[in-house]
Amino acid sequence: MKDKNKKKICLIGLGSIGVTHLTHINKLFDDIVIVDFKPEVIEVARKNLGVKKFKYLSNIREVKDNHEIDFAVISNWGPDHFKTFQFLQNLGIKNYIIEKPITDSVADLQKINQMRIEKNLRIFINFQWSLSPLIDNISKIREKSRLGEIVGINVYGGCKCIATNGIHYLDLANLLFQANPIQVFSSYYDSGINPRKKDFLFLGGSATWKYSRNRYLNINFSNNSRISPCMEIIFEHGIGKVLGDKLEILSIDDKKLDTFKSRTKTLDPAKTLYQGRAFTNLDGTDGLHLLYQKFIGRNSVKDNFEHSYRSTMDFFGSLISSDRNSAITLPLKVYKFSKNYHRKWKIS
Repeated sequence: MKDKNKKKICLIGLGSIGVTHLTHINKLFDDIVIVDFKPEVIEVARKNLGVKKFKYLSNIREVKDNHEIDFAVISNWGPDHFKTFQFLQNLGIKNYIIEKPITDSVADLQKINQMRIEKNLRIFINFQWSLSPLIDNISKIREKSRLGEIVGINVYGGCKCIATNGIHYLDLANLLFQANPIQVFSSYYDSGINPRKKDFLFLGGSATWKYSRNRYLNINFSNNSRISPCMEIIFEHGIGKVLGDKLEILSIDDKKLDTFKSRTKTLDPAKTLYQGRAFTNLDGTDGLHLLYQKFIGRNSVKDNFEHSYRSTMDFFGSLISSDRNSAITLPLKVYKFSKNYHRKWKIS
């Protein structure tokens, strides 16, 4: 007997992130339709699905012949997200996971939001760190210690692209600060080395998002370096360091805090408060696992689109800032007749 909780899904794009989605889809859905223009991906599907039946299509227009599709995952190239979404929602599909960046233009992003509201669609964006245990763990540690508030976040690393990977840190920072930035200034450069397609941007450089109460997120990636990204979460009286899936939180010793009252007296945080995983649970599950649990839940389960929409707009602000070489006030306001409204940034 068919499990009523398992429904029909189509997966658009079976690149590296598409394969990650496939591992979750395989556990939750009976009927899987895979769409990718590269015929060799059928072997990838067979390897990951085993004897499980699936249908491979080389053209998205063939999806219209497959009825009763309830869910869709859009994990193809970023510049193709909007036209893919537009086609699928015309078929009546109501539930979506869309890879970040949601779109590569402000105009398309706003159109998706408008269609979501008008047609009562559920759209989840794969900012999986926002659903990871990191935020709750930090909150619990702060309650039991004298770390104080988060006053700054620094991210640095090598050739990871600020559009492709940096946007994850921006979305996470908005949750850690429990606020959205009020200004951004950035300076980017493109090295023409995007592995997806050379026409797509692969951004190095730096960006600074300013939040209220003089809090800042700084991201600096160099396309000339091979080091993995590192995130430093600066507290009033300590620091959290995230490298890969490892989180270490250090604080200033309480006795030293009581001894040195002056705000201008800085001290080394040397007391270890936490060492453990950053983004995965003890059972190995991560934020994407929880996102899929919400995705297949009842229609009343709230999606994360509104938060993801704002994070994406905050990132578009950084692209415009770099282009203009000036600070941009946020939330971003781009008029429909301006060049930056319809501009395709070719981010993926």
